[in-house]
Amino acid sequence: MINQLILSAILVSTPVKIPNSDITYSEKYARPNAMSKDSFRKLLKHVAKDRELSFSTEELNSATWIIWKESEGRPWVKNPRSSAFGLPQALKQTYNNYGYGKHYGKNLPYQQVSLFIDYVKDRYGSFSKAVQFHKRKGYY
Repeated sequence: MINQLILSAILVSTPVKIPNSDITYSEKYARPNAMSKDSFRKLLKHVAKDRELSFSTEELNSATWIIWKESEGRPWVKNPRSSAFGLPQALKQTYNNYGYGKHYGKNLPYQQVSLFIDYVKDRYGSFSKAVQFHKRKGYY
């Protein structure tokens, strides 16, 4: 658990909410504080390794495509029209259903990626199948 928190802190520092705005900025750099695609792939590989999983390049690319469509790599982003939150833009009920309820609303990329893996595996079987669904429906 400590390693997960350290990795989350390294990849994404705590953002600062700007009053009267839907934009969150990093205190240190005064710019949007999003994870890079490379950082996301590294995190996904790390979470997968911790869970004794691995993903092909196609699956890594598909997972990255979904995250960028949903949150643009911003683990703190909340959809103002629903309870969707975090990198995967998972609903609060999804966080609860998969045992991540205590992490809902928190800037914890490791846990969000774990939820993302569980959800996609259960619902679609693979990230590439989730991308196909997303392209048809506009969500996953």
